[in-house]
Amino acid sequence: MRTFSKNYYKTLHALYKHLNLPIRQQKFTYIFTTLSSAQSRPKTYHAHPSNFHALPAPIPDVSLLFHITKLAILYLAYIYLTLCILLLRPGEDEALSSWLDRSLLPEWVVKGYFLPIFGAVGTCNSAELLASPARDLMTYRRALLFRRHYVVSGGVSVIRQRLLRGVLIRLNRHVNRVRKVTRGLSVSWYGDGGKGEVADAVIFAIPPDAIAGIYAPLAPSLSQIPTVKVTVYAHTDGTVLTPSYARLSQPFGRAKDHVAIQLTTTKTHTSATEVHAGVMVSTTPQLVPGNDKVVMRAGYTRVLRTPESRRIVNALLNGEGEGWSNGDGGVWIVGGWCWDGMVLLEGCVRSAVRVWEEGFGGGIEVLGRVGSSGESLVE
Repeated sequence: MRTFSKNYYKTLHALYKHLNLPIRQQKFTYIFTTLSSAQSRPKTYHAHPSNFHALPAPIPDVSLLFHITKLAILYLAYIYLTLCILLLRPGEDEALSSWLDRSLLPEWVVKGYFLPIFGAVGTCNSAELLASPARDLMTYRRALLFRRHYVVSGGVSVIRQRLLRGVLIRLNRHVNRVRKVTRGLSVSWYGDGGKGEVADAVIFAIPPDAIAGIYAPLAPSLSQIPTVKVTVYAHTDGTVLTPSYARLSQPFGRAKDHVAIQLTTTKTHTSATEVHAGVMVSTTPQLVPGNDKVVMRAGYTRVLRTPESRRIVNALLNGEGEGWSNGDGGVWIVGGWCWDGMVLLEGCVRSAVRVWEEGFGGGIEVLGRVGSSGESLVE
């Protein structure tokens, strides 16, 4: 599900408006669960409606007094966290772990609520999240504070159909090398018999580790950027859900603008599960669905951020280093990791618009100026 906020995803929202795509509001209820090696199913410890669109429901087997007391403590912690996000500015190269230490947030808040939410957003484990630049998450959270979430009506397929209309697509073209030749750039792929094709320009919209193996000038830099493999299951194995999932999501079960997301946390990792039309979609679940209940399995590469990888990417994009910079030799890089922010869809669109403007002299007035300045004028 591609959800977005108009305030943080300014370029993406402007693109959707330009394409005249229908969008609608999306609400969530986050069901926090924990899983230990001794448990066969996750155990619920909290439920939180996004942007407080409803009162949190009590979890099973908990008294009303305990529920109210816990909510009061959590809301005080939330207020304190919000003040820290607004007032405690992160250092230029400060990791999230350092910022959290300076914030003096209680450990139970960090481990039980902060890390699960943002670990699910970033599709990474707690250690990888704590090593990420603090400024990424603070910028993201400030932009989303009390903002509504939206999705495109009809899902990702509607976006894909609109974008690919009239575009020639060639499948089964696994590129294995791109190199500079006299006439331009030679692009060869597996099974081409060494023939290849010559292009004036090449735009890489793939993870950095894949680019490093294809285009030699970028290998020294991009091989230093950490990545992780992510697996997503579409399945019907209800054992990955907490027994209280149905009860906590039931009040909104018939609402089209609502989705209940289960966050399952272990000591080091958080996975997310959603239910759509009776089919569960689980990202990196600790409880792997049974093979006989898996409808589809997909994998992709998630690019991670660290203060060091942030410096590498910024140098490549802005020409701050002594080596290759974006556009040299007619080669460009785009993607969710090709901007100074969290690896999300906004980075994909903004980096693509930047290449179109700077590399090919294009002008997308509807999207505003989102190129080298990195800022969008579209509100």
